[in-house]
Amino acid sequence: MDKLYLARKALGVCIGCGVKNASAGTVRCDECRKEDNDNSVKRHKRLKASGVCGRCLRNKPTPGMKMCASCRILSAAAARKRAAAKESSAAMCISREVDGLG
Repeated sequence: MDKLYLARKALGVCIGCGVKNASAGTVRCDECRKEDNDNSVKRHKRLKASGVCGRCLRNKPTPGMKMCASCRILSAAAARKRAAAKESSAAMCISREVDGLG
């Protein structure tokens, strides 16, 4: 990591401007955080308006969709993983109740 970043972080000052104290639980002051967020939002809107995938902001989306084919595959896999985790945790609660542990 950058020495300046580590030094500012250790002192508890904003890693962006180095002038103000960092906000609680972050490494940037409120003004730098807002500026970073605004720039990120502008970049995302600009890229999305240029007709790229809403997720990766690189590829062209599938016709009629907001995401490209590869992001749709990744998104579907993540959704299946979340559903399986939710299902297994629900099954665990049911089995605990049956076993008299719940």
